[in-house]
Amino acid sequence: MQPERWQRLKELFMEAQELGEPERERFLERACADDTELRAELASLLAADRDAADFLENPAAAAAEPDLEDAQLSPVGRRFGRYRVLSEIGRGGMGVVYRAVRDDDTYDQVVALKLLHGGLESEFFDRRFRRERQILASLEHPNIARLIDGGADDDGRSFCVMELVDGVPIDLYCHQHRLDLVARLELVRTACSAVAFAHGRLVVHCDLKPANVLVTEDGTLKLLDFGIAKLLAPDSGEAGPAATASGWAMTPEYASPEQVRGQPVTTATDVYALGVMLYELLTGRKPYQLGTRRPEEIVLAICAEEVVRPSQAVVRPRSAAPGTSPSVASPAGPPDDSPNRLRRRLEGDLDTIVLRALAKDPQRRYGSVVQLSDDLRRHLSGMPIRARPDRLSYRAGKFVGRHRAAVAATALAVFSLLGGLAATLQQAHVAQVQRAAAERRFGEVRSLARTFIFEIHDAVAPLPGSTPVRARIIEVGLEYLERLEREAADDVSLQVELAEAYERIAAVQGGVGVANLGDLEGALRSQRRTLALRQAILRALPDEREAELALARTHSTLGDLLGEAGDAEGRQREYDAALAIRNAAADRAPDDLAVRRAVASSLWDTSQLRVDDGDLEAGLVGFERTLVEYRAIAATPGATDGDRRNLALAAKKVGAVRSVSGDLEGALASLETALAIDRERLAESPGRTETMLDVSFDHSDLGYVLLRLARPSEAVGHYEQAVDLRRTVSEADPEDVRARNVLQSGRARLGDALATAAEDPVTPCADVQGLIERAFALSAEAAADGTLSEEARATHEARLRAAGARCASP
Repeated sequence: MQPERWQRLKELFMEAQELGEPERERFLERACADDTELRAELASLLAADRDAADFLENPAAAAAEPDLEDAQLSPVGRRFGRYRVLSEIGRGGMGVVYRAVRDDDTYDQVVALKLLHGGLESEFFDRRFRRERQILASLEHPNIARLIDGGADDDGRSFCVMELVDGVPIDLYCHQHRLDLVARLELVRTACSAVAFAHGRLVVHCDLKPANVLVTEDGTLKLLDFGIAKLLAPDSGEAGPAATASGWAMTPEYASPEQVRGQPVTTATDVYALGVMLYELLTGRKPYQLGTRRPEEIVLAICAEEVVRPSQAVVRPRSAAPGTSPSVASPAGPPDDSPNRLRRRLEGDLDTIVLRALAKDPQRRYGSVVQLSDDLRRHLSGMPIRARPDRLSYRAGKFVGRHRAAVAATALAVFSLLGGLAATLQQAHVAQVQRAAAERRFGEVRSLARTFIFEIHDAVAPLPGSTPVRARIIEVGLEYLERLEREAADDVSLQVELAEAYERIAAVQGGVGVANLGDLEGALRSQRRTLALRQAILRALPDEREAELALARTHSTLGDLLGEAGDAEGRQREYDAALAIRNAAADRAPDDLAVRRAVASSLWDTSQLRVDDGDLEAGLVGFERTLVEYRAIAATPGATDGDRRNLALAAKKVGAVRSVSGDLEGALASLETALAIDRERLAESPGRTETMLDVSFDHSDLGYVLLRLARPSEAVGHYEQAVDLRRTVSEADPEDVRARNVLQSGRARLGDALATAAEDPVTPCADVQGLIERAFALSAEAAADGTLSEEARATHEARLRAAGARCASP
């Protein structure tokens, strides 16, 4: 459901609630006019409100629960087995937890003792309580509160004795200790470890929230309260292939869409709850605004409301951010972090990780808690994450397949379930199964292609020696894509997915400026397929700005590839096509950040064309304009690491054109600006391959200009840093053609700089021998891997010996 439509539905519902039955009918006629679907949605919510008003404010557990002290004598002071109750600690949906002590003269031990609420003493709840004990008995993990004992008193009342955790909820702990982003992510990974352990024993927690994830003063995390956990084992007695959520036993702020719909829960349910907690710990806010806690508000918010990206949430005024007031968490930055700095740290990987965990559809979430934890680890280590953000394919699918009554039908299904209308749910389930069976075969092929091209490829890309494997993945992915393409003529969402896949393949085959397999012809074929698909997409979605900009980007990338192939005319044609599309978009939306980026990209392309044509003056003016544009974009709220990279690249281009024009001091200043920007980016994402190469190119360009300024010793320092970075990247993947090539060129330039510095008359003789030794070692390294011919090596080493002779003379 679109946010605007959801807001309209909400406003009409609030108005209709205030009216009597006759007035409501007239209001529906007047407010909905000819929009029959809107009227149906509104009528269903009003009916559901009559049948199940405030069910989440007065759940079944609470309705059955007179206060324990009213139902019988307080258990404080009483013995349960070997344990004597000392005081009450807290209350949950099913039971009350007490502080107790072992009281049999064997040894002293303070424990937590749990009893059912007095109003829930029935066979059903007693069986559930005993099952919780059995679940805890199977969960021996350092971050799960362990079961110590259990049994029943003389009256047959079951009790459970657990480890007493003297801690506070995870969000409060982070707030009190002012933990930074890294420490919070590590805590969440610890929680993931405990949850994954439970999942490995076929236990889904179903009620993960800060109150059930405590942290002690020494930083030890403990997972608590498996009272409504579900067993996924086929002989567990749970309903269906996956356990069914109990509508009365959940915490709305952390409940998943399938829980509020009354659908089966799986391990993806716990992934969602961890995503909510992660969002809260990073931003200090909850992802949804549950203002009134009415059933329809909860269902609409959780099932239909789009989650604000964490990076956007932290820069919004707190009064405007969803869920601010209930949270005790503080934002994830250091105490003196500005919102904009925190935004930059969250955008990109962490936005993607959180939104993947919070996907409405369980199938779009992480497949396991282990995958969520691993992506957090990869982010902390500076490695590429495996999750991919929702792209145009997903939104286009929503656009062409939108069912505007879906949310209202979902809300009605929940209320029907809670009202005992199981037959309606069963019919909906049967219909869903039938639809799924009809689409399964096509979906499986589509999913397999997506898995190969995106998930498996991304998983192996950072591994050493992965380039041949990536080539095979691309080959298999192409086979599936070609099979799908024959069936995608009228499926816009699939066309979008295919275009993204072909674009990805083109980059891996022979993309300009990225790690590739060196297959330029293959890259051109794939990019042309991308172009044909995106032209068809824009015809189908003429008002979709992202489709328009994606087409312009495809023209521009195809122009880059044609330039690499030596087709100057084709390159100019594609650049012109991209510029025309982007200028048209800028006329309609001059302040749109995506449009501004696109226009700056075209300005870059045309400036490069002027330089290539020999018009350095026009090229310099164009790149200086490009630099101004990217500087403004990088300073805009919502700017990304990519925007700062483009700013550095523009500064570098200005420096390069100034160098060719003879303005070496001006070139030096521009290149130092680029290096400062890229160093800051690398400090924020250490180990990221592309950023390491960016910094290496900055050092190499500075070395070149310093050599021309007759400052060889300074040039050597920059070239050595460039080679060190490139060697690290190349060793991670020896088959990466681009990494191997830039390492080769870097070593050659460093060797020349070392020789030039040794030959420089102002270089002290005490330093000359060290320069020569480093140059000889470099020469041997290049010869050993076959990148330096024997002839070139002999010439280079003769030069070095001549330089050494100067200092050997008396």
